[in-house]
Amino acid sequence: MPATEKITWLKKDRAEWKWALRYIDANADRSIERDIEDIWPYRSIRKPSHEIVEEIIRHLHKTEHGRDFIKRLRNALRQHRYRSSTNGKQISTFALPTKTKDALRSNARRQGKSESDLVTEALDQSGKLIEEHRQQEQRLKKKHELELTRAKQRSELLEIKHHEAMRQIQKLATRLAIWELALEAEHPGISVDRVMLDEASKAKTRAAKKAIKTAVERWKLLQPRLWL
Repeated sequence: MPATEKITWLKKDRAEWKWALRYIDANADRSIERDIEDIWPYRSIRKPSHEIVEEIIRHLHKTEHGRDFIKRLRNALRQHRYRSSTNGKQISTFALPTKTKDALRSNARRQGKSESDLVTEALDQSGKLIEEHRQQEQRLKKKHELELTRAKQRSELLEIKHHEAMRQIQKLATRLAIWELALEAEHPGISVDRVMLDEASKAKTRAAKKAIKTAVERWKLLQPRLWL
């Protein structure tokens, strides 16, 4: 939330922002309190105001923990407004199908609650389900991004191995070509000790494998530790 963005859901009504501030003071845990102290350290000098509450909300919105707290504040404020609306204020109404109204009335009677209470609880539950769905979407998105990153790293790792292997092959091919040209024959007719040849071949192979491993380790040091 940008620092200049207007908090549209918080009215400038004095009673409302003071209620919001009381809710914050009453329900903030220690981490929320520390966040608030960062932007409002001297309460005795800077008096409470609508602007202060907006700054607190914007500041808390920067962290996931703060956003969860603001979510609870908004839900509580909505319930506070609904309860206050029955105290001499106009109440918003909406139409429901007859069967739905009958079911609502029956459920309210069975639970010993008012129809308004059931509607409020349904809205609150809906809000919680929406928030849970949003969090699940975020988790799935992060998981998908992580899998894509790992797949990209695996591909880069294979490219590193292939590049180093080709470099070692080119090096060995160059040495072989130089050796053949020096003897002026494609297949030099010389006697070769097979054991010595095998050992030399294995030594060259080990050197190539070591070079590939070194290239891979160097690549891993430069990557996030997602491949572990």
